[in-house]
Amino acid sequence: KEMVKLDHETAIIITKEGKVFSVVGEEGSVYFRNVGNDALNGATVTHNHPAKLTRYSFSKFDLGELMDLRLKRIRGIDNKFIYEIVTDENTKFVDYQVIVHEYENSGRMKLLEKRFKGEATVDDDEEFHEINKILAGIYNYRYRRMPRE
Repeated sequence: KEMVKLDHETAIIITKEGKVFSVVGEEGSVYFRNVGNDALNGATVTHNHPAKLTRYSFSKFDLGELMDLRLKRIRGIDNKFIYEIVTDENTKFVDYQVIVHEYENSGRMKLLEKRFKGEATVDDDEEFHEINKILAGIYNYRYRRMPRE
């Protein structure tokens, strides 16, 4: 509840060993790699997207960190939604640059196809959400977005 009110990003990290870290970021990003790649492998990361910058789901950079660090779970929160990706043994992990490229190219192209067929909204606030749903099917991870209470 407190994170969503901030005008900058912040992250709470829980490692698979149960250690907890809090990292304060900047207006549009939070860098948490200084926790260490070994500690982040299999970790859960929860971070906020400030109201004036959110696109109501994960960005290509969020997915890049998820994949590159092999996170178990990434959660995002903004003024409207809580969204989450959970990975497992079936997830197809790829390098940071690969998923960023896929987000920009395959994800956006498939979204345009869905919009053309009337299967997806043309609302820009839904763009990131739709791309994340598409990529979840390709890379075999669970993605969901829920309204905040």
